[in-house]
Amino acid sequence: MKGLAGNSSQNIQARAAQSENFLLVSRQPFSRYALFTNHHFATAGDEEINKRVTFTDRTMFSGPVHTNQHFLFEGKPWFGGSVSSAGCPQSGIGLVAGAANCIQERQPGAFFGNNTLLTPQARFNSVDAPLVCSADGQCGAPQFANSVTWDQGYVELPTNNEEQQSAATTLGLALTGEVSELQLRQAQVLGQARQLIRYTQDGKTTQLAYGADKKLLIQVQDGSWQPAKRDLLGAIVVNTNSTAAGALFNGVISVTGDVQHLNGGPAADTVPSEPSIAAFAALTLATPGKVAVTSSLTYASPPCTGEHVRNSDGTVTPAACNNLNARNMLGIYSSAGDIELVSPASCPLGFGTCASLPANARIQAVLMASQGAVRVRGHDKPVNTSNFELGNIQLLGGVIENYYGAFGLTGGQGYGRNFVYDPRMNDGIAPPSFPTERRWTVGLRTEKMVNDAMVSTPLSGIRLSGDMISTGQVGGTP
Repeated sequence: MKGLAGNSSQNIQARAAQSENFLLVSRQPFSRYALFTNHHFATAGDEEINKRVTFTDRTMFSGPVHTNQHFLFEGKPWFGGSVSSAGCPQSGIGLVAGAANCIQERQPGAFFGNNTLLTPQARFNSVDAPLVCSADGQCGAPQFANSVTWDQGYVELPTNNEEQQSAATTLGLALTGEVSELQLRQAQVLGQARQLIRYTQDGKTTQLAYGADKKLLIQVQDGSWQPAKRDLLGAIVVNTNSTAAGALFNGVISVTGDVQHLNGGPAADTVPSEPSIAAFAALTLATPGKVAVTSSLTYASPPCTGEHVRNSDGTVTPAACNNLNARNMLGIYSSAGDIELVSPASCPLGFGTCASLPANARIQAVLMASQGAVRVRGHDKPVNTSNFELGNIQLLGGVIENYYGAFGLTGGQGYGRNFVYDPRMNDGIAPPSFPTERRWTVGLRTEKMVNDAMVSTPLSGIRLSGDMISTGQVGGTP
């Protein structure tokens, strides 16, 4: 038996008939989604006027996709992972007994090409492969390579980052107030590759570094690197006592204000580029404020390469994910603000005159804005008359958001989307202290070797045989 519970735990007793399989009881991390939307509209204003987000032939998601409302399909959008929707109607999400939920009767189904809701039982020719054609011959035929659930339960998003702040205060980096710049990059320090964390507050810049041993170093005024410790207030300072234990780092960075300029260092977008996240590093940045990303953020050892390709016959060749034993990962979480990918078209003094992303920016991370959106700042600002002159945001990871934030417009503004799911996130792996769902889940899984890495995958169609399964909650929310 195995259990994953964050700060909570479960006692499990079971006797399974197949020893190679196991029962996993967990509060699953939100990082498992390739895409999650609470409201499947770009903004609250769009929801008021029923202006829906449309998935088209250009839509390709290789991991789990969920919305608490409805999808709108046109053409042949491709989904390589599971697809689910809760069916909350437009403007039908609110508070029930103090918690977010559907406040109107749920309506399982989806929209195809217009604003008429079709229910799977009555109107789909196939629940798992619906084909819906209009009078003009235009058809919506989403391609599902995995399971489809049209009546999934409502999944509540968190509204604070208290757990992440607690983890940062204990063994991470807890910063109070706004951060004008936060830089993450791999660099050589004292003869070995280390993860650098450079931050600026109120005009003062601090540089930290750690290696695979998780021991923190701090750069002092003369430029040398010294062992670090935490003082009585939890601040990271120079360890002047050679006999005292140094500070360890758990990978969690908490900020109580906005992060105005998150970047991967001066070589994040050069050729060749410098990785932002070292091969051994796993980091989570959490804040209730806004996060502005102003450069590519990349892994030293990415699990996947390339992109999904739509073939001439309409099929899809997924990106290659052959490095599933990679350890580096990054989570960025805003509990009350937006995560903004800064377009050079958004610069107040002219195109590219401020810290901003390049064309075809690479973001290798799981991005979560639980009360806001992951969006491009300046998505509606013109570059020239060519469509998507800035290319695509090349995301390796996932997006979890309250609203489906805009990246660009078809008239040539902003960026397109090229999303590749990080399949490690579907194997119970997540950035440190990344938010988890409130509900507990129980499921059968099995382990297997993939590219010399042991991964776990869910099982279906297999019944667990045994005498008893009992759970006893020790802490946390069931």
